[in-house]
Amino acid sequence: MNDSSNKVSRGRPAGQRNKEAREALLTSALKVFSQQGFEAASVRKIGADSGLDAALIRHYFGSKLGLWEEVIRRASLQFKAQSATLLNELAQHQGNTRQMLIIGLNHYIDFSASQPELGMFISNEATVAGPRIDFIVEHLVRPAVVLFNPLIKAGIEQGHVAKADPKVLYFMLVHAIAMPLAFPGLINQFPGAKVGSKEFVEQLREAALAMFLLPEK
Repeated sequence: MNDSSNKVSRGRPAGQRNKEAREALLTSALKVFSQQGFEAASVRKIGADSGLDAALIRHYFGSKLGLWEEVIRRASLQFKAQSATLLNELAQHQGNTRQMLIIGLNHYIDFSASQPELGMFISNEATVAGPRIDFIVEHLVRPAVVLFNPLIKAGIEQGHVAKADPKVLYFMLVHAIAMPLAFPGLINQFPGAKVGSKEFVEQLREAALAMFLLPEK
């Protein structure tokens, strides 16, 4: 059990307590769904992980599915906020495609490192077509593809990125970034920086840039 029950204290205004309780449940839901998948995850386990009564899930989200969808909506809002910052930075480097690719890649790494369970959360749904993966695509994946694919295409055309199908390159890249962050139990068995540390994120950043961008001519 984490310390969320201490954070949601009775002495705080009801609105703030409600917000804190919702956030605690969403954080635990992302963790439990990423570890167990939607079907195996239970509201009791999510409640226990958050330190809150599982009955609050129905109160705030209506159902386990409602909670699951809200996890994606929250990630989508966070991605949109970071995308707005990214677009402002890209606008300052128009005409320098290589630098724009570096900026875009760095933003994606920072977003992934801020919620490392999200990659596995999505992977648990990605192998089978259905309404849940449709929900993920519309709220999170398609906006990311729309944002990054023009940059990748420009990088290919100008010789900064290897010639390949942009869609394949995009999904290879995002999984190469997201999956190491989602596998601390595996990767931390080996010497080196620990998954989740700043050092590991910087090593991941360096490796992703080296793999994705061709050497400057």
